[in-house]
Amino acid sequence: MRQGTITQWHDDKGWGLIAPDTRGEPLFFHIKAFEPQTRRPQVGLAVIYLAGVDAKGRARATSVKAPAWMGSADNQSRQPRGGRGAPTFPWLAGLVALVVPLVAWQLSGTMLLGAAYAVMSVISLLAYNLDKSKAAGAGRRTPESTLHLLDVACGWPGGLLAQHMFRHKNRKMSFQAGFWLTVALNVAAVAYLHPALSALH
Repeated sequence: MRQGTITQWHDDKGWGLIAPDTRGEPLFFHIKAFEPQTRRPQVGLAVIYLAGVDAKGRARATSVKAPAWMGSADNQSRQPRGGRGAPTFPWLAGLVALVVPLVAWQLSGTMLLGAAYAVMSVISLLAYNLDKSKAAGAGRRTPESTLHLLDVACGWPGGLLAQHMFRHKNRKMSFQAGFWLTVALNVAAVAYLHPALSALH
């Protein structure tokens, strides 16, 4: 087994690069080669691995592991700024996901809007979870445009909760920009339609 440090990691694509502690070119590795699967790779993480080749003869790392004995504090100190991603607050996201449907119900005066937020949030959360599981395997990923569409259609509270629960898409800045745009569009649309929604009461 050799030792190295993860210098690149693309969580949305499921692959990264490991720089050997000894001199040598960085090695490609896929999430399927990372053990155990319960822990996600991250930039700056010290790992041990086997050097191998793929079917086309290209060098890559296999059996990649991050043993506890290698320590985590030192790994974090070597992690560059901007590589840690956005902090996660699942309890706060869960509170938002719970409160938004209730507030929408009270402000609109009808259960229809509150039910729409609740149902679409569940669908959005499941879509994020499915995409997260596919990122760790070889299945077909859910397009980001689909996730954004679910979020703008009242599913963003569930999408926000999923991002923090599953640590998915919360580190990709381009996706975050699109996500918060869908939140703004949804809130603006609901505010615009508020008189019509109130009339349904």
